[in-house]
Amino acid sequence: MKPLRTLGLCALMTLPSILLVSCNYDDIPSVDDAADVRSLPAGTSAIKARRLSDKDIPSLVRLSDTVVTIRFGPGSGSYDSRITDEGLKALANIPWKRLNDLGLDQCDLITDSGLQHLAKIKSLRILSLEGCDNITDAGLDALASMVWLEYVGLS
Repeated sequence: MKPLRTLGLCALMTLPSILLVSCNYDDIPSVDDAADVRSLPAGTSAIKARRLSDKDIPSLVRLSDTVVTIRFGPGSGSYDSRITDEGLKALANIPWKRLNDLGLDQCDLITDSGLQHLAKIKSLRILSLEGCDNITDAGLDALASMVWLEYVGLS
């Protein structure tokens, strides 16, 4: 078998009974600002957004019909995440059709109060919060209402 690309695997995530975790996200495009988001081709299904600031998150609305995966966690670079609770609120206000994998690993600026906004994203199935030092039991309580979640990554 030839090596599988993350973008191909992301297409499988729309199937009702498949759960992909621990994928290599090296081959998906990175966006640092709204200009990068605008430059993405129509039909983009996965993005890395580690450097995307809260003010640029609303620009993701142009991808709300196609994006399946967004990774705010670290990639090959060791940049600090820029997303905060306000960014999660903005993200949750986008009318996502297919977003089912949200990676917030090592996003140190998000807190328990930010997690409550994610309940608006009904398509979300996979949520990764590994290394999020400001998430406590109270934040996990907010996730308990999200009965559609199939996987929550914690550490």
